Amino acid sequence: MCGYHPVAAGFSGRILKRMMEETELQHEDEFWWRQRGSYVTFMTWFLILVFAGTWMFVGLRIWERQQRTAAIQKVQTDLDRLHAQGYYEATDTYGGKTPQETLQLYIDAVEKGDYVLASRYFIGDFEEQELQNLTNATAKELSVYVAGLKKLGATQGSYSKDGATFALGAPGVVTLTLTKSASGVWKIEEL
Repeated sequence: MCGYHPVAAGFSGRILKRMMEETELQHEDEFWWRQRGSYVTFMTWFLILVFAGTWMFVGLRIWERQQRTAAIQKVQTDLDRLHAQGYYEATDTYGGKTPQETLQLYIDAVEKGDYVLASRYFIGDFEEQELQNLTNATAKELSVYVAGLKKLGATQGSYSKDGATFALGAPGVVTLTLTKSASGVWKIEEL
């Protein structure tokens, strides 16, 4: 027989047992390192994916903010262009059908304390300035101001030759100038 027998080959049972135990330990060590290597590989890929996901999320948010800013700037540019073309004035409905009606609407708004509404009866460029003036005025100053406006409203005014401007008051006294806007309402131009 040509079979392999450890005892016949000169190995004792003890040596064979020790070799088998060492081989098992080596396999256990290799298995442990394989497990550890898999864990390290898994954690490495996990961290790479988390980093890439975070980077993509932050990048998307930055891109969205840039797109929003660009859209806002485009809308602002379009509004400025329309304002320059008179579109805002053509759609502005704050004011009366006559200069006297606009003055009365303005006085009523000031008396009610609605300074935002009162400022809208002015031509666009003067709205913010008028709002600040009304907001910063004291109650006493406002009552004197309204009384003066009521006296001014009782005076005769005059239209310009083209009918686009109306003036109230006398030279050297408080004067009120109203202008007919593109939308057909009268707006306060100068007070």
